[in-house]
Amino acid sequence: MAYGVLKDHQLAEDAAQEAFARGLVSLHRLKEPGRFAPWLVRICRNVAVDHTVKGSSRYLGNGVPLGDQDRIVCWYKLKGAGVYRVVYADLSIRNAAPEDLPLPVEP
Repeated sequence: MAYGVLKDHQLAEDAAQEAFARGLVSLHRLKEPGRFAPWLVRICRNVAVDHTVKGSSRYLGNGVPLGDQDRIVCWYKLKGAGVYRVVYADLSIRNAAPEDLPLPVEP
């Protein structure tokens, strides 16, 4: 889950460990023990999203057909990173400098 959001193995491992720790601390709040796995996955997703810079993402994918390796669908910036992660219509992900994005971004 964390890797799906962050696309970085080390950051994903850190996020997963943090999610597990948060889950252990909050275990007493789990009302349905049978829903432990989805509950923990949600915590992991939230932790991974917390590792991105709020307001740094843009979505341009409306009507974009999948498969085009040159068509940008969206981008986001990780906390502490100088580059943006760009998702293309072929679902590949590459790093890009702010000046290489199709729309201006705030530094």
